[in-house]
Amino acid sequence: MKVFIWFLFFLPIVYAAEHYDYFQLVLQWPPTVCRGPCTRPVQQNFTIHGLWPSDSTMPGHPINCTGSQFDATLIKDLTPSLDKFWPNLTGDNEYFWRNQWESHGTCSEDTFNEHGYFSKALELKENVDILGYLDDGGIKPLPPKVVYRSSDISDVIEHGGHKFNGTGHKPRLWCSEDNKLLEISVCYNLDLAYTDCPPKLLNYSSHICKDQCVGFPDFPYPPPPLLASAVSY
Repeated sequence: MKVFIWFLFFLPIVYAAEHYDYFQLVLQWPPTVCRGPCTRPVQQNFTIHGLWPSDSTMPGHPINCTGSQFDATLIKDLTPSLDKFWPNLTGDNEYFWRNQWESHGTCSEDTFNEHGYFSKALELKENVDILGYLDDGGIKPLPPKVVYRSSDISDVIEHGGHKFNGTGHKPRLWCSEDNKLLEISVCYNLDLAYTDCPPKLLNYSSHICKDQCVGFPDFPYPPPPLLASAVSY
């Protein structure tokens, strides 16, 4: 018995991978996140909130998985691009990246190591021009109290406008408490091809757009010197 207990004590610990069957590239809209000018300069475009491995049957999962600790030195070569396309809109960038890796990136570590995770998110962002799709479909940021139908926003992203074809698949819109466009999730299958966001995510109560009328606020003018954090979930 003593020998058996000693053997168990020294067995390596193996963690099972959390279940996920698609990814969300979550893009945030700085004017809504910051509720006005952000605390740092940012490009006037959607920025990355995160790349989330997701379970189509359980919105919000997996999260906070056991995995490698965040190491900023591993993504040093990506830092200029991350600063531009994945800024913390209200705080420290590295803190934000750490949070996203530990909350979400670790859950897909069987697919991406840390560098691969951040690199893939940047690549996906580069290849999906949400603001361009919306502009092409006649949906432009406007002053407060001017609203769009949420279905029109989703349709333009899915089907495109005059010049762009769109993604061909349903996105998930996230709204603030006052029903302004906060974020957009573009969904991908495990091969990282576009796919419809699943019904349970579309109907998920967290930050759901409460009705058809959604604000899409413009950046404050004059624009702040080149900023904005993200919602931590």
